[in-house]
Amino acid sequence: MNKKFNFGKFILDCIISFIAIIISMIAFGKLLYYFYFLVGKSSLGLFRCSWYDIALELSITSFILPLILYKFYKFYKISFIICCVISIAFVWLCAYGFCNSAGIK
Repeated sequence: MNKKFNFGKFILDCIISFIAIIISMIAFGKLLYYFYFLVGKSSLGLFRCSWYDIALELSITSFILPLILYKFYKFYKISFIICCVISIAFVWLCAYGFCNSAGIK
């Protein structure tokens, strides 16, 4: 039961998790926009700025593929959490920057 921490495996798990998050954002985000096109909506319409809607959609879709991957490949949970926090923070900071550069405050 005493597992030793392997730093090399941790870095590999971070890279795999980060790549899975990026692929998940791209693939499932694209599927979400196709679904919106079929339904007739352009975005969620929850915020004043559409960049925040995009950030929310990317934040939600970023968890799908890594959770599926976790079932088949057991990686460190802390690497998954760190990569998710970094990627979601980056998405929301980009959305905030785009909305404020457009003059919306």
